[in-house]
Amino acid sequence: MKKSLVLAIVAALFMIPAGAAQAQQPAPTLREISVSSPIASVQTDGIFMLYLSQTQGGADLSLYAANIVGGDPILLETGLAIDSPFSIDGGIAVWAVQKPDGVHISARDLRSGASFAISTSPKLAGAPKIQGGRVVWGELRDDGAHVLTRTFTSGQVTELDSGARLLNGPIIWGDYAAWAIDRGDVRQIIRRNIRSMDAPQVITSLEFTAPSIFMLSNTHLGWTDFPPLGPSSSGQPLANKTYIHDLRSGQTRSFEEQFGPGITLAGSPAVGAASVVLEQYASSIAVVNLQTGKRTDIPTTHGISSYTDRHILSSEPRDGAIDLYGYDIQAQTRFSIAADDRENVMPSLGSGMLVYQHGLTSPITIRAVQIARAMPAEQSVYFPQTGHTLSGTFRSFWERSGGLATFGYPLTEEYAERNADTGQVYTVQIFERQRFELHPENAGGPYEVLIGRMGAADAQRRNLTANVAFLPIDHPDETGCLWFPETGHSICGSQLRYWRRAGVDLDDPGISQRESLALYGLPLSQPFVDPQLARTVQIFERARFEEFPENPEPYTIQFGRLGAESAGL
Repeated sequence: MKKSLVLAIVAALFMIPAGAAQAQQPAPTLREISVSSPIASVQTDGIFMLYLSQTQGGADLSLYAANIVGGDPILLETGLAIDSPFSIDGGIAVWAVQKPDGVHISARDLRSGASFAISTSPKLAGAPKIQGGRVVWGELRDDGAHVLTRTFTSGQVTELDSGARLLNGPIIWGDYAAWAIDRGDVRQIIRRNIRSMDAPQVITSLEFTAPSIFMLSNTHLGWTDFPPLGPSSSGQPLANKTYIHDLRSGQTRSFEEQFGPGITLAGSPAVGAASVVLEQYASSIAVVNLQTGKRTDIPTTHGISSYTDRHILSSEPRDGAIDLYGYDIQAQTRFSIAADDRENVMPSLGSGMLVYQHGLTSPITIRAVQIARAMPAEQSVYFPQTGHTLSGTFRSFWERSGGLATFGYPLTEEYAERNADTGQVYTVQIFERQRFELHPENAGGPYEVLIGRMGAADAQRRNLTANVAFLPIDHPDETGCLWFPETGHSICGSQLRYWRRAGVDLDDPGISQRESLALYGLPLSQPFVDPQLARTVQIFERARFEEFPENPEPYTIQFGRLGAESAGL
């Protein structure tokens, strides 16, 4: 094993002061892979894991991929260094390796097995990052740095920017890529919408040399600008400065104005859609809500290992072992993930899945854990009927808005998915009858969880909209009906009774019409016989009502299994 890898791991561990937590049983492990030596790094997208480890029988490092649900690990590349960059999202792995003729960037679709040669350049200026089917990277050519992107579906490569020197990035999330570049007379942070390919936008000019921490989410870009060593012209030491830029409003703010000097972004990544993790003078960790500005101090002095909008992870030494802990930002509670007589290090979170290394000496394994299964029982519920867990904000919404009768069992864990309408990436979870989408930018409000327009999508997918039942009707004269001019359709009889029986909890007395509307949406058709189901149905924006006249009340109308059908389950 390379000496640099050993030194890097040992240094990372002993920089952290010892804690005093007690050993306990680890969270249930979904997958465990044996490795011959400590890994250099690991990442997961919630479906696959990538890890850099010593090549079997050799001295160099190799990149491996493994499906979290099973199967043998796949060797992707050999001859990598401890700092060789790699990235994974949506089942596509991207990595860079130095070869005699230059730096090669390669990719593999781990679902299909297809391999791609992305780029070969004399020198890498920016590590490749993949998200949402796009990869961004930087190349250093004779005329300076070039920032590039490739779309996997088309294979098209587009230059985003060029300049004398790439200082940081590029990074990518959702529709945006961002980077810091030195043009000789000015140092700038640039953002660009890579979906619309609008012209690059200058966010700011840098006061100091370069942002040393540089992170991006769906809605915000954050960076910490570190000053050079030594005092300022006034003789006082210069303090680093941390900024957050809102991609929607275009506004940038400094945290020094609110919390004082010495603020840096903490963890990797530290910027979410709704919150940011900050460290102050390397002595305290806090989460700041980007909407309200509220600061919540985190009970750890051991540093942050990984972070999402929902969870913070930290590895904490104890009596020769290293325990792995999580902190639930929503519930403001700390929980144990792995506390035993081994070292539990290098955690990586992705789409509700956690992977980490268990042990620094043989036997060494990489473990995969569903983060929801590691949380305290009072915060999550496990359904053996489907083998999935419901927790946090989704659990609260599920329980308040109809529960099992309305939504059915969870069919997946939480995972990240791109919204086809907005292009943004959100945390989602599929249920038998619906799809939940988390919008942390609406945290604390009634629209923090949005549900999918699965009725409309089902009608389009099965070409039902040509049926005469989808033609608008005039306002019906009969009583016992509710007509909606927005779509020209009405709800009557047993369908109306069912429609009024449940709704999204908006704190109205009883179940109001707007709460039912939020749950089911507007009617898109009148009742008709579904040619595939051979039953009378009525289609709504977010639901399909199915008639079962043979059943006793209140079971004559049932909610179609649109979530299961859309997921092919």
